[in-house]
This record gives sequence, C-alpha cells and structure tokens, in this order.
Amino acid sequence: MVALGPWALFVLATGTPMVAFSIAHWERFPDPGNPGYFILKASLWLMAGAVLASIALGLLRAEDGDKP
Repeated sequence: MVALGPWALFVLATGTPMVAFSIAHWERFPDPGNPGYFILKASLWLMAGAVLASIALGLLRAEDGDKP
C-alpha cells in the first residue's frame, strides 16, 4: 500500500495530458480506424483512481480498528 499510492499519483500526473488529448479528439485505433481507443486510454485514469480509492478505504478501515 505504501508504494502504490505514490505510483498511482505519478500515473495520474504523467498520463493526464495523453488521456485528455485522446478524449478531446475521440481518438481511434491506429490500424483499423475503429472508434474507442480513447476508452482504453481513459481506463488508465480509472485504474489509478481505483488504486487510490482502495488505499483510502484501507486507511479508513485501519482507523476503525478493523471492526466488522
């Protein structure tokens, strides 16, 4: 958990320009030209956000003393 938080923040910070550009231009797959490539790039944000949410929930649970 200690290493994943900074890594997720790093991924969010460095991936933001790429993901924002991809979403703004509705980027397509390079070879076939099918739409939806921006969805794959946006999943980078979803993954990093899920990691940060998991860490936050883990910290909240630890503060409660792991009560069921």
